[in-house]
Amino acid sequence: MINVAVVYGTPMQEQAVMAGADPIYATNVVWCIALTAGCIVNVGYCLFLLYTRGTKELYRKGNWKNWMFAVVAGVLWYMSMMIYGMGGHFLGDAGTSVGWALMQSLAVLTGNLSGLFMGEWKDAGTMSRRIMWLGLGCMLLGIVVVAI
Repeated sequence: MINVAVVYGTPMQEQAVMAGADPIYATNVVWCIALTAGCIVNVGYCLFLLYTRGTKELYRKGNWKNWMFAVVAGVLWYMSMMIYGMGGHFLGDAGTSVGWALMQSLAVLTGNLSGLFMGEWKDAGTMSRRIMWLGLGCMLLGIVVVAI
């Protein structure tokens, strides 16, 4: 849905540029609305689950390191959205299709490789590892094809 917001938010981006915003950062106007709307729904549902399942007390018992990891993850994710918006500007008309595919592929690649280096795959079977490497290879090939 985020990419759909960028596509249908083009008039808002054009208005932002006419109002003096740098075209590189014009996508940020879309993020303000799309991410706020998504946040309201997600926070509401999370609160609903916390209260109906009686698990809200678990969050009060958590340590500060977990909260800091959550904050860092949120900041990194938002920065990736900003970089996607900036990169989409440089890709022109292909920004919303090619840029999104590249960003998602790199996110999966980064997640899998970080899991590999952190030891998440140490107990996985040989066939599982082969499938992972095959999938990552296909994604890398896809990135190269899209980049050409």
